[in-house]
Amino acid sequence: MAIHTQSGSTVANTVLPIIFNSWNPTVEVINRGTTDMWFRTDKIDPTIAGDDCHFVAGNSWVDAIKNGQVPSEPAAGIVSTTEIRLISSAIVPFTIEVQQ
Repeated sequence: MAIHTQSGSTVANTVLPIIFNSWNPTVEVINRGTTDMWFRTDKIDPTIAGDDCHFVAGNSWVDAIKNGQVPSEPAAGIVSTTEIRLISSAIVPFTIEVQQ
């Protein structure tokens, strides 16, 4: 079940951060274009075909990817978000859903 959804388009060869204001354990990334893209969830910039980057083929999706950030723990003063950083070699339309 998606909690929040955000759609947009990447810019060729440029990292695009998508930030949700709450921490969610998993994300789903839907590639609605024909060009491959890559992403990370740990606040580190992805690279095209880079190490430790999640791959999303054109006209495909990946789901149940774990949030790479520490969960929020208000008692310890930790407030986390869900941040997905995307990159592709062309303009690619996408949709991201964060899930509980």
